[in-house]
Amino acid sequence: MSEIIIDHKIKLILAVLFVILLLGIGTLLFHRLEQWGYLDSFYFSAVTLTTIGYGDLVPYTDVGKIVTSIFAILGVGTFLFALSVIAQNSFENRLKKFNIHPFKHKTINLVNGTKNKITPVARRSIPHIKKIGFKKDNLVNQRKSRMFERRKL
Repeated sequence: MSEIIIDHKIKLILAVLFVILLLGIGTLLFHRLEQWGYLDSFYFSAVTLTTIGYGDLVPYTDVGKIVTSIFAILGVGTFLFALSVIAQNSFENRLKKFNIHPFKHKTINLVNGTKNKITPVARRSIPHIKKIGFKKDNLVNQRKSRMFERRKL
């Protein structure tokens, strides 16, 4: 369990550092290419990465337009990934605050349809599932659970 916490912290730190790196690279690129001040370059980078796009600053050089396109395509996806890591960390911290484990009351179905066989992907996932705190009782056969629910009704 501690390995997972360390992985989340490392992922969070890397995500934040990568956003700072993106903003820094964008600031330096636009300062150099468009001859803007550092504040305007930083502002343009932040507006581009967050997909706001006010339109008050636009690149005028051909190279600046190409770099902006590449920066937006690569940077927006990376920025959104970093944002999702930060949101996930915030959500998990909130769950811990209320002493709720995100997987405590859930079950995982490992069986594919009506064949009643464990899929290869599920078989490879079992060690990882057990690592995050699932017990064998939580790994439910989908077909049996449906039959149990029908009998219950």
